[in-house]
Amino acid sequence: MGNEDPDADVAEQQREAAPPEDAEEPVVDPGGMPSEANPADVAEQRVVVPEDDDYER
Repeated sequence: MGNEDPDADVAEQQREAAPPEDAEEPVVDPGGMPSEANPADVAEQRVVVPEDDDYER
């Protein structure tokens, strides 16, 4: 199929996926936000909704 050395592709992908050695360390979020979470969505969830005192329960 035209691909002579499939292992070369795997090695190339691993090199591309590895962070550069001079990359900064990732910032740890003390709030426990998952790494895949969108910070904008999390910020919306943390907005406090004012309680309506006139509402009867």
